[in-house]
Amino acid sequence: MLVLHNAPCLDVFRLKAKLVPDDSRRHVDAWIRRAIKDNPLVLQLSFWDYFKLPHLSASPCRRLKRLDLYGFSLDHSFAEQLHSWFPHLEDLILGGCCHGFSFIKSDKLKNLEIEECEYELEDVFVIRAPGLTSLRLRTPDCYRDGVSLDAGNSLMKASVDLPGVWSPRREVMLLGSLFSVTSLELEGFQPEAMLHEDFDQLPIFNNLKTLLLGTNRRLCDGEHKHYKAHGRFLQKSPNLEKLVLDVLGYGYSSHHVLPAGSTAASVESTAGRIASFSVLLLWSSETETGSDGFQCPENGQT
Repeated sequence: MLVLHNAPCLDVFRLKAKLVPDDSRRHVDAWIRRAIKDNPLVLQLSFWDYFKLPHLSASPCRRLKRLDLYGFSLDHSFAEQLHSWFPHLEDLILGGCCHGFSFIKSDKLKNLEIEECEYELEDVFVIRAPGLTSLRLRTPDCYRDGVSLDAGNSLMKASVDLPGVWSPRREVMLLGSLFSVTSLELEGFQPEAMLHEDFDQLPIFNNLKTLLLGTNRRLCDGEHKHYKAHGRFLQKSPNLEKLVLDVLGYGYSSHHVLPAGSTAASVESTAGRIASFSVLLLWSSETETGSDGFQCPENGQT
């Protein structure tokens, strides 16, 4: 089909395969190289077994705006040649990949998504994209030495799932690089990061309108320092309009508003100026009571 394709350019090329036998990989390589030769706007490739991206020719794919790669093994040359291969790339989505490069640098990139990937190196992962407007980083078991982000003032939306093994200072540094966003989702963070002395030095999140804060601790286990951490973040967000607290535990989910006088009272009073304030609790099915008298509902009660 590609050989018979006579149009000067290809708009979208999608290729998905679950298992590719070794003796068939050269055919897949040929399809990918031919698709790139047709200069597509969108290239979406999905595999299951860490497929290696074939060697690409020196001729750049100048029209490509979006590149989706799922299930690939990407060595250090991918990041080094990304700009020369795809000089006008704006959207880069990596899912379930194993990569051996320690940086992504692009002046054109606007949207970056990295989800459930494996990182082969022990270096800090560096993202330098001064034009980036949207970031999705959902790799809780990856980048254990931290992420350094330089997106300037352009970043508007970010969703980050932290691994929970960074030092509080590393988490604070990443938080500081998100200061320009209007919408922010943070999951897996350590309350120690927001309680760290370096947190006071962060800029004010003046643009932030919507905030989701997730934590991996149950509300009713006596770990109420999360609320103090939440309160400190709210103090850095004077123009916040919507706040969601996502407390992760076990069992089923419910939408619940915390009562006055609970350990969240300071958070709730700070949130009094916020138009939308809600708490999403995921708790165990057994009835539990916190040390301050906040009682989790019985199974089935909302």
